[in-house]
Amino acid sequence: MKADSADIDNEPKGHICPPSNAKHPKDRWESLFVYGFICRFTALRGKVEGLDSPMDFETSLMNTDIDPVMTQILSRFVLNLRPQTRNLSSDVITASIASLIQEHIKGEERGVFWNDERRTNEDPLQGIENGFWGASWDIKLRVLRQLVEFQLCHSHDIKKIIDRAWGCRTQQA
Repeated sequence: MKADSADIDNEPKGHICPPSNAKHPKDRWESLFVYGFICRFTALRGKVEGLDSPMDFETSLMNTDIDPVMTQILSRFVLNLRPQTRNLSSDVITASIASLIQEHIKGEERGVFWNDERRTNEDPLQGIENGFWGASWDIKLRVLRQLVEFQLCHSHDIKKIIDRAWGCRTQQA
């Protein structure tokens, strides 16, 4: 049986965050969500010069040029999701991020970039010159949030950290 438009309109909707009118990353909850993930699940805060506080993260996010701190963050996120990745220089990291997003938004799982009318996830970097580096801080922040969520769901190493923190033992065959 084919669903008509009335059935689609009556379909329960997930939580929809209201649009943000924030003028700076400090005004968005996602900034601390991503920074908290960085602090808890990576060793970047102690290893990357210039990433000592949430304000450093915000500054890196606002930078309109290729940023070394953001490059390190993106590299770690890519490695968490694709441990076999070798070349993560700043000039290819955008392609790696775009590829990861494409890989994970194919399914029906609603992500940060879900379009309710089209009933699909959309690529946030499509059509943006210079990819991630050419995006506004808002899009960069939402991409980082989505990458954090991908890692929490799909990264074996991140899952091990969570399991260890909760005292879970994984059974091996």
